[in-house]
Amino acid sequence: MPAGSRFDLSGKVALVTGASRGIGSAIAEILAEHGAQVILSSRRQADLDAEAERINALYAEHATAIAAHAGRPEELQRLVQAVMERFSRIDILVNNAGTNPYFGPVIGAELAAWDKTFEVNLRGVFVLTKLVYEASMETHGGSVVNISSIGGLRPGLGLGV
Repeated sequence: MPAGSRFDLSGKVALVTGASRGIGSAIAEILAEHGAQVILSSRRQADLDAEAERINALYAEHATAIAAHAGRPEELQRLVQAVMERFSRIDILVNNAGTNPYFGPVIGAELAAWDKTFEVNLRGVFVLTKLVYEASMETHGGSVVNISSIGGLRPGLGLGV
């Protein structure tokens, strides 16, 4: 933990989706830096393993990689079960995974692109939050952080879906 920091997450368990790269990776690293045990999740196990290895090299054994597709409820259920079996709690959930399979006018979008966007960006967040709450937070409390783009607040050209 950085010297002089008052942000201590020692003993906390954090689950971060979309954690194999980008914003999710940065969030996972910061949580580990402050003492949390961090479960990194995204679709590809190999990418997660590499990221967990990188974080563990910096913060000894604070990262665990478990692949799960954020848009598939059965994979999210398996993810939560695996975390609970290993750590017996989830104190922090960061819903960071997101997708944008279509860029362009809404009228040109295929239904499959709409469905994929909805499954990952909305339904997946709802399902995972509910699973984590029921598995741990209902009795132990915790924090849920939902990451969104500015598109959630203000429309952007080509981002209607």
